[in-house]
Amino acid sequence: MKKEYFTDNLSIETLAKFTDTMLKYEKTQKHNNKKSILLRVIPIAAAIVFVIGLINLLPMFNNADIDVDTIPDVPGASSATNPPAINTTEPIELFLPEQIEKSFFEERILGVIIDARALDKLSIYYKLSDSDNVYYLTPNTSKREKDQLLSYLYEYTDLTGNDMIQMLLNNNIPIPKNINPDYSHVRFGDDENTLLLDVEWHTYDTYMEKQTEQWTKWAEECRTYDWYINLSDEEKEEREIDWQNMIDDEYKTADQIEEQKLYYPRLINGKETQLLFSITNGHYDSNCRYIEDVVDISDHLDADGYYPYHVYPYCVMLDYFDEENGTYRMYGEQWEENGSLITAPPHVNSKREYDNLINNVLLPLYNDQLARGVLTQEYYDYMINGVVKDPVDYYIDLWFD
Repeated sequence: MKKEYFTDNLSIETLAKFTDTMLKYEKTQKHNNKKSILLRVIPIAAAIVFVIGLINLLPMFNNADIDVDTIPDVPGASSATNPPAINTTEPIELFLPEQIEKSFFEERILGVIIDARALDKLSIYYKLSDSDNVYYLTPNTSKREKDQLLSYLYEYTDLTGNDMIQMLLNNNIPIPKNINPDYSHVRFGDDENTLLLDVEWHTYDTYMEKQTEQWTKWAEECRTYDWYINLSDEEKEEREIDWQNMIDDEYKTADQIEEQKLYYPRLINGKETQLLFSITNGHYDSNCRYIEDVVDISDHLDADGYYPYHVYPYCVMLDYFDEENGTYRMYGEQWEENGSLITAPPHVNSKREYDNLINNVLLPLYNDQLARGVLTQEYYDYMINGVVKDPVDYYIDLWFD
């Protein structure tokens, strides 16, 4: 079998169409006057394999309706590997874990709280997984709700941060990264899934140089390739129209940056980034026309001027071999003949959901295809060892290491 991956033949033009499609979809999901963070496209390892994160794109849902046992359990998902050397003899400030062992939660927390409202809130936001006897904080719990839950622990229990750490260590539950000394070089926001980034934003001139002019040069180079020269006149015309539309969009983006209607990062923590990552404000009027507003960038930064980057919700697209079509493609995507994306990539709202998708869906698929000789060992190793990675750790390696 010829080792030819779907991503190997994914042209810049196709990627641009994919990006445009997702951006249009994101815009249709906005509510009036809601601020949004647009599409993020992330290159993984050395190949063009994408993990696409969409913030404020997913429909809002009621946290109380989430049942953790509707998600398949991941073998070893709660186990910590190489737990950090945390000195539990030094006072550690009380914190709200995303995972709490069953008896600890029921005896040390629920068992001592006498306020009915506090009990109700904790019971709503923490759901028990019977398979591993752990209570999980529901995904997308807001900062306000987390602060309220933590206040109940302060008010009604005698727990300390040291108690929480010991509970996690005793039950092989991973220590949250934001209090793990192994991650002391990383700036975290309100939780371990929020990174505080020092961003230098593009100006009109830098965007024109790094983005707009590069797209123009790329189109010019494509015209010298045999594949383009051998196209029919009609096909060339279609290509030219697509390229010109892309370049026109780049000019529009540069103009929006100059008008302060859009912010686009040039450097993150002093490093150049290939990440497509924009901040804009906008809303729809009564005639469904999209109205763009000037952005007040301070609304998107914390008190110290850092940009809080939320890893979840996280849409996952990974390469796999589609036996029915006999080609490599991206898991979760489907394209129509006209190039339109008709199936959105699978999304996850937490690390646990990400692990479930990888361990219970993708890994069994890879393992089965490897065992049957459908996949090469080279491809399998490339995916397992090079591409599949904890999303938060990926961003930390990208921006902080």
